[in-house]
Formats: sequence, C-alpha cells, structure tokens
Amino acid sequence: MTILNDIAIGFDNYLQDEVVVSIVDVALADGTAGVININEKWKFKVKVENTGHINMTDVSLRVAGSNGAMISTSLNGSYFGGLTTGSYTVNGGSSMTSSYFYFEAPASAKPAGTVLVVGHVANWTGNWDHMFNNHTPDGSDVAPTGSYAAQVHP
Repeated sequence: MTILNDIAIGFDNYLQDEVVVSIVDVALADGTAGVININEKWKFKVKVENTGHINMTDVSLRVAGSNGAMISTSLNGSYFGGLTTGSYTVNGGSSMTSSYFYFEAPASAKPAGTVLVVGHVANWTGNWDHMFNNHTPDGSDVAPTGSYAAQVHP
C-alpha cells in the first residue's frame, strides 16, 4: 500500500474520524413555552465541528425530521420530511453553526427520548490549506540551521 492509498482512505473516513455534527440552540419558535407540544414549531441550528487537518469546503447539510416531525428553513415556510442546504466552509480545527432551521412537532404524542431531528454532512470537498498553513513552522527553532563561522582578527 502506498501513501496515496493511505491518504484516500483517510479522506474516505474523514467524516467518521474528524467531524462531529450536533443539533444546538433548540428553542420554541411558535407555541406554548415549556415542553414540546404536538404541531408546535421549534427552531434549531446545526453545528459542524472539524477536528482534523483538512479544510472542508462546499459543505451541504442534510437535515431531516424523524418520527413525524417536519423541517423548514423558515418559520412560516413549507415543511418537508427533510432538506439539503448550504454551501458552508468548516476549516480544519474549527467549527461552523448554521442559521436557524425549524421543525414542526409530530401530530401525535411521543415518549421521552424520541428523536425529532437529525442532521449530517451531505456533501463536501476539501483542501490542504489548513495542513500547509498550520503545520509548516518558520524553522527558527528547529534544525537544520545554516551558519557561518570564521575568526575575527584584531
């Protein structure tokens, strides 16, 4: 196996090994404060954390409702089972949080722990800029160092 094969495998596994996707900032958008009631509308964001060394560009997110919840990009917009959106950049060693998405709660009661929203990276491309810009030190503190020595006469 060559280093190029190792790099290809690293890219194939990059999302599983170096990326964390979270649903954050969940809050009531339209309804009664407190618990989630049937057919209420709630807002949320999707956070993507890139813990690796590759810049992720042209990132699109797939956001879907689960167990009867529906998804929209606006409070009063059309709601769907899921949608794909965005063209985000998540540089190596950084994170990105989307703007708000919205979900409409299911039309029937669900038990505690019911998953209502899921999100994942649908597509992305990458570049090496983070690797080369952050892992190429100026060299002043490491060998090799060139020097010139000579005697100086009075």
